Amino acid sequence: MSREAFANAYSAEVIESMPSGALPVKFELSGARRAHPLLVTITPLDDPSWIGAFARGYDEKSSETGLWLTPDDARIAVVAAGAGYYVDVRDPAEWEEVPIFPIRFVRSLVEEELLVFGDFSRLAAYGRKGLKWQTADLVWDDLAIVSTDESSIIASGYDAEHDRQAEVRIDLFSGKVSGAIGPR
Repeated sequence: MSREAFANAYSAEVIESMPSGALPVKFELSGARRAHPLLVTITPLDDPSWIGAFARGYDEKSSETGLWLTPDDARIAVVAAGAGYYVDVRDPAEWEEVPIFPIRFVRSLVEEELLVFGDFSRLAAYGRKGLKWQTADLVWDDLAIVSTDESSIIASGYDAEHDRQAEVRIDLFSGKVSGAIGPR
């Protein structure tokens, strides 16, 4: 779990197998692979532990897998082979699908209180109250965050119309984009 980021009111760890007799809470997205889910033990500070079985999404070589702290100290972000889940650790029935797929990278922006998810061409950002913004296609392919400043994310990716890499700028707080070059 990324500990360089936000405060949390729980602990969590990936486990290799289900303990005998345990019944996991199942998380599935349409189209996700149900075989060999990512198993995670989650222990809220003031509630009982539970185990989540998170369906995997995409080719693991080009997608992300892991656990991330979020700006909301009672939520965890779980990414299982590109499939993203934003889960309330106190009530696992309260969860949502991260609207980016396959998730290829996750970036914690602690000072801005944002957790940013990216796929091949789009970004989505979560703040303390959940999904804050998401973009349409920014580039044609190979989206990457290059840097951030006090008000923007600077990203780059493939511009198919001009057969080159190009940069776009996304406002951290509104998600407004300048310089998008993706399909329209």
